[in-house]
Amino acid sequence: MRLDIVMDKYKKLIHIIGPHENKREEILSCATNALRHASILFKFEKGVDIVIFDSEEWDIHPKLHISGHARIYYIEIKVCHYKKSFNFENFIKYELPSTIFHELSHVVRANTVGYPETLLEELVDEGISCYIEKTLGLNNNLPYIDKINDEEKLINEVRKFFDLKLSTKLHNDWFYGTASIPEWAGYRLGYKIVESFVNKHNTPLDILVGMKAKDIY
Repeated sequence: MRLDIVMDKYKKLIHIIGPHENKREEILSCATNALRHASILFKFEKGVDIVIFDSEEWDIHPKLHISGHARIYYIEIKVCHYKKSFNFENFIKYELPSTIFHELSHVVRANTVGYPETLLEELVDEGISCYIEKTLGLNNNLPYIDKINDEEKLINEVRKFFDLKLSTKLHNDWFYGTASIPEWAGYRLGYKIVESFVNKHNTPLDILVGMKAKDIY
């Protein structure tokens, strides 16, 4: 099949609302390429819509310019273009493609193993997405997987909650932090779990994205 026909297939799945009216074609091209490459890498043939829209500064973490959310059939990406630290070149080159790879990983897992129901499943789910971003070198600015203090102590602590049914509080405690749990600990610990597994088994990414959490941990 001709490349232009293939690209048009993915282009039709990208929806841009609001941001940078004079940059829409550049955003569209970047998102289309990222979706195509990620779909090929994960061997995911099912189409998924991506909506990219401008958002308020308070709706995105202060250390980031972009946030993503995935469901079984779509990806939602929020961007804050008017933050003083926002750099359009970095957004196009690193942040947008990295976020699409991260979120498509969630979509693939939702379509294969299902949505996370326990804390362990959520840790591994996020860990796989973060591992993909890191190992592919899509974005060097990934503060949510930076090394944190007392990681061994934290992994021993989080084990106690592995089998608990996922709730808003349980998720927020481990992924957004508390007085005793560092911010983004869940992302870092999930990443380390996945990294350890892949280093031991040399698992291809297209296999990794469809594996059950209990088989990875």
